[in-house]
Amino acid sequence: MRQKIDRVVDELYETFHKRWIERGNNYTFRWFFAGVDVKSFIEGNNMRITMEQTISGTIVPKTRLGFVAEIDGAIEFTSSDPAVCTVESLDAKSLKVTPVAPGVAQVFANFDGDLGEGTRPVEMSDAIEVVAAEAVTGSFNWNPPEDRPAA
Repeated sequence: MRQKIDRVVDELYETFHKRWIERGNNYTFRWFFAGVDVKSFIEGNNMRITMEQTISGTIVPKTRLGFVAEIDGAIEFTSSDPAVCTVESLDAKSLKVTPVAPGVAQVFANFDGDLGEGTRPVEMSDAIEVVAAEAVTGSFNWNPPEDRPAA
């Protein structure tokens, strides 16, 4: 699943990057994948940060109908590209993303959706775009004063 998502994010990034920039820091995507006997719908909310920012968030596991669900254990967070951003777990359901270099990476959240003895892996992902910070001001850097020649 992760490879499929990586490929799709790369393709969509190339296609819609200019539109995402025009919409600001937060953008939404919707993708439809035709399966063998089922059509699945993936929707995500993605974020753009500059090299001067970090971002934290919380995962809210949900049922098939969208109700908040309990999970078994803590959520494991990873980055698809640690050269773009690193991911740190803050607690059982929260994370912090720190930029490393401009680029696009996916942040993955993996957890056990089965509340019983078994294991039912659930994998979620969101895309993070890291961009260079833009100039908003400047400063004068003066050289030391020099004496004027006598007139």
